[in-house]
Amino acid sequence: MHFVGLGVRLTFRPAITGSGSIRLLVRPELRTIDTAHGAAVNGFKIPGIATCGVEADVELNAGQSFLISGLMDDAVREMLSKMPDLVERDPILSAIFGKGDQGKGDIVIIVTSELFGPQIA
Repeated sequence: MHFVGLGVRLTFRPAITGSGSIRLLVRPELRTIDTAHGAAVNGFKIPGIATCGVEADVELNAGQSFLISGLMDDAVREMLSKMPDLVERDPILSAIFGKGDQGKGDIVIIVTSELFGPQIA
């Protein structure tokens, strides 16, 4: 059996350039259950997985920030509505998907780069 993670995943790979700036390869991705596309196996319907993502390669000096934003669709809202305790406990999810919100919600990812020197104990 193979399990696939659902929801928002953010991965990045940092590198320090020769000039001392920080180069980041950032990959935000959203995976949701897709009931319209799936497979039937021995009479059981197995839903598909819808994946939406982007890749950004940015170079920042220490202390600089960059922002990626987009819309969360109704499928994500429906998935999170089945986990009300999670949404209520998380201030970010609560702000985006709180009670009374309709339709699409914005999601914003802000990344700020910082350089740290060796730590001496």
